[in-house]
Amino acid sequence: MLSTNKNAEFPPLNTRWLTRDYDRLIEPVLLLNLIDRADAEALLKIYRRLQLSMSTWKGQRTFHPTLTCLAELAAQAEQNLPVDRDVESELLQSMATVSDVLRSEEHKRQVAEWLWAQDRNLRIGLAAQSVINTSYPSFAAVGVELAYADADTLLERMVQDRQQLLSSLRNIPEFEHCVGAYWYLDYGHQKGYYLHGTFFFPTEEPDTAPILAKRIGEHWQTTVTKGDGCYHANTHVQTEYQYPGCLFVQQGDSDMLKQLEWWLICMTCVDEFFPLALPEGQHAFDTQAYVYYLRSQSDWTETSLYEAEIMNEWVEKLRKKA
Repeated sequence: MLSTNKNAEFPPLNTRWLTRDYDRLIEPVLLLNLIDRADAEALLKIYRRLQLSMSTWKGQRTFHPTLTCLAELAAQAEQNLPVDRDVESELLQSMATVSDVLRSEEHKRQVAEWLWAQDRNLRIGLAAQSVINTSYPSFAAVGVELAYADADTLLERMVQDRQQLLSSLRNIPEFEHCVGAYWYLDYGHQKGYYLHGTFFFPTEEPDTAPILAKRIGEHWQTTVTKGDGCYHANTHVQTEYQYPGCLFVQQGDSDMLKQLEWWLICMTCVDEFFPLALPEGQHAFDTQAYVYYLRSQSDWTETSLYEAEIMNEWVEKLRKKA
């Protein structure tokens, strides 16, 4: 939701500012929160606002099933109205039926299933955090926003540049001790495609995180994208997470571990409301494992076995590459 300052007059800068992307992205969340206590009249107003939001993000975002259901039922009711009737008053009467469907147990079940699937990114990220925390006495969590000066840069370019960055990072001496990373891909109309990357570096020096963030951003801008990229990074180590993140975490420090968890929640929260629509085979979130020391299978809770399997797949891939 934060945009890198770039326009025709000024070159890309390492700064941030709120754009109209923020309003566009927050609108479906606001509408979803209004539905629970909405009467028929309020529900109709929500539907009209939702129509505009869906038109704005057509083909680019997947809407929460409650919003999708509301839009489909209201549109169907509107389509079936006789041409000589007052649309708004007649549609208002149909909102009571729509409200009953949205509050039904069947719809609640569908929402729960959708949320569980959308929560996958958060679960895998938390599992990766746990591995990092239990493997190293202290580490720097380095967050960098990676984007392009041209907001119209295609997704294919972002995917290609992202892969180059992640696959070659450890070949650079100053980044060779990076032990893992995860990233989140998002999109804004004014910003274009951008990547929120999180990189983990074992270290006993708290002040190294801002330096590493700046260097990763510069590497993206000058080498990976050959001057087409731009970035935003924090300049100081934080005690409370602020986008894009720069934390020093010591093993057993519950306060900083909570901040790290909050970081991941902020990174993936859009999954629950308004995830990015991507071509088949593309993902908005993934991890890059460089060195992971896995705990025994018995240490994982039942709900974490899936993440354990994912991590074992990472290790197996690394062994094949070795």
